[in-house]
Amino acid sequence: MITRSGTVIESSSTRPQRLVIQLDDHKRCSACKASSCCQNVWQNHLKSEQTVELINQDQPLFQTHDAITIGIKEQAALRLSATFFLLPLSAIALGAALIGWISQGLEWAIVLGGLVGFALSGVFLRNWSKSAQSKQQYQPQILNQTPLTARSSTSVNTNE
Repeated sequence: MITRSGTVIESSSTRPQRLVIQLDDHKRCSACKASSCCQNVWQNHLKSEQTVELINQDQPLFQTHDAITIGIKEQAALRLSATFFLLPLSAIALGAALIGWISQGLEWAIVLGGLVGFALSGVFLRNWSKSAQSKQQYQPQILNQTPLTARSSTSVNTNE
């Protein structure tokens, strides 16, 4: 699980509860080998530079200033990263090869085929990312909460 911690800065009082979370600085990211992948995954969920907006369906209601930990499964992060990096590369190669075969090796046609493949992959990824945003597997999950009133005692694990 790729986790981030933060503080609730906005919360609604009705279900489903809308939360805005201010993420803490993640100093350990610079030492991690997967930091670029992780940053790309979190970038999709950022409302502004360091805030994430979540919908809380079934967890206890959160209050402003509660400490919270959220996470995304590594498998979902890898799937997102692989799709966004490998699909355009594959589309460029396939477009260039297909048009090169049809045009019998004309160089300008091969370049044009690669550009068309790249453009089509961009259109596909834009539409796919809109549908992926609504899928639960790609959304950050609430892992635990420390209410403002109980920070001196223990945190509440909401992932049971």
